[in-house]
Amino acid sequence: MMEKISVLIIEDDPVLSGILRSVLESDATDVAACANGHHALDLINRKKFDVFITDYRLPGMSGADIVKNLRLAYPESRIIGMSIQNYDKEFREAGADAFLLKPFDIEDLLLSIR
Repeated sequence: MMEKISVLIIEDDPVLSGILRSVLESDATDVAACANGHHALDLINRKKFDVFITDYRLPGMSGADIVKNLRLAYPESRIIGMSIQNYDKEFREAGADAFLLKPFDIEDLLLSIR
């Protein structure tokens, strides 16, 4: 059996967030979700996460800004950016490990996590 990992999804679309959560929970992961960067930064002060998946366009703070904060707090964690527009460069410059262009295949997400 795979070791359980902890994932934080930062996505303001409740439908996509719910789908990601359902898929990841069935893949031996402990999943939390929030809809904006400020909530995410609050959560990381209370719980350790192994993987972060963040959208780019979020209320109050861009995904790249979130990634910068996450990278400082979690230098060893895996950070995956996602967006409907190609923000690969912005995410990677902020410290993300991977970028997925929406819509993406769930298998690509699972590969990015592992």
